Amino acid sequence: MNEYSEKIRSTMVAKMTATGGVSASTLSEKVGIPHQTLSRWRNEYATLGAKSGGVMGAADHHGAGWAESEQEGSSGQKDQSLRAGA
Repeated sequence: MNEYSEKIRSTMVAKMTATGGVSASTLSEKVGIPHQTLSRWRNEYATLGAKSGGVMGAADHHGAGWAESEQEGSSGQKDQSLRAGA
């Protein structure tokens, strides 16, 4: 089982929940994290946000833009640096 840092989780949630954000399936293809995992994170953050009066934590502070390190390389391989400790 892969473990991902809180930073990665919040960044992925931000990409899905931003205005014009991407779907879990699309993001999964882009970054190589299973879409079920991404959907679960999005749902968990939504639940946390509702319980805290709409404050979702770090996910609210990340833009939906792709950092260069998160984009696929010219070889088309998914960025393996998204896994914690990579």
